[in-house]
Amino acid sequence: MKTTEIFVYGSLRKGGSNHSLLASSKFIGSAKTVQKLIMRARAFPFVSDDQQVSYIHGEVYSVNSSVLRMVDRLESYDVLSPENSWYEREEILVKMDDDPQSPRKVAMYFNRKENKAPIFGSGDFFNLDDRNHTSEVVHYFAYGSNRNPVRFRTDRGICFSQRYWAKLHDYRLVFNKRSSDGSSSYANIQASEGDFVEGILYQLPLASIQKLDTYEGAPNHYLREQMVVEMSGKKVLAEVYIAHPDWIQEDLKPSDEYRAHCNCGL
Repeated sequence: MKTTEIFVYGSLRKGGSNHSLLASSKFIGSAKTVQKLIMRARAFPFVSDDQQVSYIHGEVYSVNSSVLRMVDRLESYDVLSPENSWYEREEILVKMDDDPQSPRKVAMYFNRKENKAPIFGSGDFFNLDDRNHTSEVVHYFAYGSNRNPVRFRTDRGICFSQRYWAKLHDYRLVFNKRSSDGSSSYANIQASEGDFVEGILYQLPLASIQKLDTYEGAPNHYLREQMVVEMSGKKVLAEVYIAHPDWIQEDLKPSDEYRAHCNCGL
């Protein structure tokens, strides 16, 4: 009987509510996607390729035709009408945890219709930090290295539930915040009528702001202020960090690695 290898990242994983559907199927191993994607989730996760946020974590199974049809039904996928399906089954490449040097082609279910659910920045549906978003949220406008979602979520451990493109008007981006060792500079903003700064507007749990203050060195290196940014034509009050005057120096340059973080978009 023909078999298909599928990559599952939600309720079909071990410990998930629908894992019983794969009870008779061969478990190949744990894996993560080669490509960065975005996972949004409520009771179930939705993965799409409209943003490059994180690698998606999951498991690979070899399933027969009968099991594949059952999984298709679970995901509301119609092989004869994929454009009208809730999920779409497509081939992708994943890296197996036990053999990361040999990418494996597998089938995965994408959902490009659900874009309002909270973002799981870890790319792991079972990650407890991402699941435990509080009901109290704040907005944070990132114009520097935190524009990179991997640096923000993985390296710094800051959870976020939404991520948008935004503008801060009447300011301009400069790189004059002196690093701690004085060897390079970091991003900063300066008032400049008629100009604007583009960045990423994150929606964060309120508790994450204190952790972010620590990483930004507030209030000693950066000062945190509230400013109005524009997001899809709407005005949103956001937390914004501005370099402390004592740490401004005009004759330094940012490293290439740092500048690359600052150039990340959606």
